[in-house]
Amino acid sequence: MKKIILLSTLFSLFFLVSTNRANADVYVGNVRIDLNRDTVVTSDCITGTIYYQSDSRTLTMHNATITMPLSTPIRGGIAIHQEDSISIVLIGENKITGLVPIEISHSVFHIKGGGSLLLESPYENSWGGIFFWGLGDLMNRNNGVVISENSHVEINTPYSCGIWTYMNSHFQNDHGCYAEISVNGSSLVINAPRALRNIGQLSLDNCHITVPEQASFNADSATVVDNNGQACGHLEIHRESSVPEHADPEYKLFCTGQGVNISGVNEKVVCEVYNLSGQLIARKTLSDSKEFIPLQRGCYVVKIGDFVKKIVNY
Repeated sequence: MKKIILLSTLFSLFFLVSTNRANADVYVGNVRIDLNRDTVVTSDCITGTIYYQSDSRTLTMHNATITMPLSTPIRGGIAIHQEDSISIVLIGENKITGLVPIEISHSVFHIKGGGSLLLESPYENSWGGIFFWGLGDLMNRNNGVVISENSHVEINTPYSCGIWTYMNSHFQNDHGCYAEISVNGSSLVINAPRALRNIGQLSLDNCHITVPEQASFNADSATVVDNNGQACGHLEIHRESSVPEHADPEYKLFCTGQGVNISGVNEKVVCEVYNLSGQLIARKTLSDSKEFIPLQRGCYVVKIGDFVKKIVNY
């Protein structure tokens, strides 16, 4: 019996290794990329411009949208199944929608370029916004994502985790297969039932983290938890701003996706809205008790007199 179990285990390991070697590839919008040549990626799933540069191993999205149908056998809008690092460069506003917008196996990938990327998975059987296969340590490989260069990544997935690593139950206790997340001078916003799951480390550089009221960030488990220790889903990481933030209960801000509602105005006061690079986006003199300022999706700093608050319009 012991011999049978041993042979079965060896066969399973051989199968896993063989499968992962065979799937050493990258798919974008249901198209397999030849990693050895420059490619402009086009398909029925893609609008805007996406191109791959082989010398720098970068995949550039320029005001691009990837919409993955549920019928496709390829799950990820961007699916990376290989060991070498790949960079996703963002120019303008970009979006990926599907069962799992980004699916990663055995790779640390970089998101940079200073643009924005919206990841949406509105389906009940969603795999989340960014999904890692959890065999990294078993295969002596790493899983992770680095967000840098003032890029903005937002994840909306109402039925799953924002970023998480699947860990095969047979190996997780011995091998601890986790992904690592690093945010450097950029922003990451997650709206999900659970923001992070099976993340080994979350590191921030020139950023700060905020969580909902009555919640806190548990650094040991890299999760956002409420007062009862239960995992919760809203998480914001923002680039440090030169504008100081003050607590002031006088004003209340509520984002609608179309803009921001402002209440609690008792007298004429100037409101200014900045992006995270410090550029003035909107300026309005407030006088009514309820005001509205239209905004595109993204992260902003709202300044009303001495009151300063960061908001996320999603």
